[in-house]
Amino acid sequence: LGFNEDGRFSIVPACHETIDRACGFASEQVPEGIVAVVDGSLRILACEKLGEAFSQSVEKARYTPRAMSTHPDDPDVVAVIETDRGIIGFEDRTGEETRNEYVVDAPPAKKTKQNDEDDESDDEDDAYQLAPIEQFGAPKSTANDNNNWSSCVRIVDAANAETLCVQEIGNNERVVSVAHAYFAKADELLLVVGSAKNFVLQPRDCDGGMIRCYRYKRDGKSSNGETTKGKSGGNKAITGLELVHETPCEGAPFALRNFEGKLLVGVDDVLRLYDFGKKKLLRKAECTQKFPSFINDIRCSGDRFYVTDACESAFFVKYVREDDQECSMHIFADDVAPRYVTSMLPLDRDTVAVSDKFGNFAALRLPKDVSDEIESDISGGKHAALQSSAAAGALNGANNKLQACAQFHVGDVICSLTKCALQTGGSEVIVYATLGGALGAFVPFASKDEADFCSHLEMHLRIEAPPILGNEHGAFRSSYFPVKAVVDGDLCEQFGRLGADAQRRISEEMDRTPSEIVKRLEQIRARAG
Repeated sequence: LGFNEDGRFSIVPACHETIDRACGFASEQVPEGIVAVVDGSLRILACEKLGEAFSQSVEKARYTPRAMSTHPDDPDVVAVIETDRGIIGFEDRTGEETRNEYVVDAPPAKKTKQNDEDDESDDEDDAYQLAPIEQFGAPKSTANDNNNWSSCVRIVDAANAETLCVQEIGNNERVVSVAHAYFAKADELLLVVGSAKNFVLQPRDCDGGMIRCYRYKRDGKSSNGETTKGKSGGNKAITGLELVHETPCEGAPFALRNFEGKLLVGVDDVLRLYDFGKKKLLRKAECTQKFPSFINDIRCSGDRFYVTDACESAFFVKYVREDDQECSMHIFADDVAPRYVTSMLPLDRDTVAVSDKFGNFAALRLPKDVSDEIESDISGGKHAALQSSAAAGALNGANNKLQACAQFHVGDVICSLTKCALQTGGSEVIVYATLGGALGAFVPFASKDEADFCSHLEMHLRIEAPPILGNEHGAFRSSYFPVKAVVDGDLCEQFGRLGADAQRRISEEMDRTPSEIVKRLEQIRARAG
């Protein structure tokens, strides 16, 4: 769809079936609409929210969703873990009203004669459409310490926005991590869920953790009795989860990651490698050094692991195969700045992007000479790392340090990072989601000339379009770390809203016309999607 918004022309994709023919349409009920032909049927379409770049659908949850994992063979199947503190678990609730987690039917509309009474009746109906839990919250626990947890695992069909099954987790456990892992010994893909028993937020403590492996229950027959075939059995065939086994551990498993037919687990401040066993997971290797606080994320690239600590930024870990049975792991690089990491995204083998709880974004890179030295070393830098740890003593610092090649203060806590192309044929961008519900993107520059253009435009706009609260723009974007190698795209977009005189002054300084600057910004926006 192409439309004008805020003085600029925008083209956005529309989420709908393939349209054969379309034409403009207007009536009393639909002032601005489209009449279209789809597979021989005539349809009238209306676009209510043109400014929104994404379409969304809602699926209600029992508790607060914490994390999710997508099925690697069937992207429509998503496993979501949910947990809340201080409420009664869904299975322990009594009464139909306390168990209702979905919208109840609205009462029949009342007939009224006056318009004011009609409005009041509509408000009452809207109130009745909410379930008691949605109006007043879930029933609270009567425990004095308020440290009881209610958790569950929900399997969702993302394509149709419907729940396939829900597995409740009892025994006062808080689910903290979820991942899909393929185990070579079992030759099977399992859903792995990590939980902590009797978890206390402050000071952080628990009575041990549990790693559960689940197998998807599938209905192999269709309604007519014929066997269904499809990718991973088809998401419609999932009817529940079957517990394979449980593996106890001494701490909370905050991070899980599949690796070469095994499972990487971050148990508090220890990184471990587990393999599949008949009764429980078997410990195969453990990192020689401990991490400062606790591990909250793990990513893999070949024999190199990227591990983030909750208080001490990112670490690079080398995995060394000594023989067919023995293997080891050691830290060979870390960051110089303490970052309270909330999410991490590997960009290439030597670079990772991280965000912290204070709203900062950073791209950390391992120097190329250090990377080549680690790859050429037979031990993978193990001896140098051990010597450095012994010399550092309690500080436990790595002998190699990461360099910050980009830094930027977003202003809101980034809780998720991913790399994708927003349109077919578009360049890959880093998409982030914030705690406040916003979605944004970091777009890479295609050339040095493009980077110089945007940086010069940002410099002029800091003078011509200062913040309305009187703060200095550069100081805000450098609230915790000096801004580096990142241009504020939101500020550059303000050029089209400036007056004609201000646009002319900036254009003369940059030896361009206002239309050329606007066109250049539209090209960058169109490339990103």
